[in-house]
Amino acid sequence: MRKLALFKGIPLEIIGRKVNREYIHSIIPNDFKAKDFLVAFYLEYNGLYFTEGAQFIENKGVDGDYGIEIELFYRIENKLPEIWEATKEISPEARLFAERNFPIGRDSSGNEFWVDMFDGSVKYIEWEYDFTKESVSVISSDFKEFCMSIERL
Repeated sequence: MRKLALFKGIPLEIIGRKVNREYIHSIIPNDFKAKDFLVAFYLEYNGLYFTEGAQFIENKGVDGDYGIEIELFYRIENKLPEIWEATKEISPEARLFAERNFPIGRDSSGNEFWVDMFDGSVKYIEWEYDFTKESVSVISSDFKEFCMSIERL
């Protein structure tokens, strides 16, 4: 039985190995809004893959809400650090972004979800073009709100 009541009715697979709190804190040492929830999430769902698809519903329950597809959450033991470091090499602007944010997952097109290490907000990067300020959108105030707004595709 899962401790976090997330993703009910969404087919999923855990593809990462079990990790402990100390390991998570060694990768993401900063404190920010909903950090405790993020740690609990990675203890339970490290490397989460939505086998039949899922979507984040931005502005859930508000007229004009819309979904952003999410395919998976990165494994914290290897994929997250790998993507984090690779992003720093793209451009000086991407390096500055990656010094303040860390990657958590992606959609099936390779666009990514990141968390701000200082305010906890979740950001979405559209990688269709070069990295610019316009390619980054804040989509949720924190990681917990983000996860609670994920539904079956």
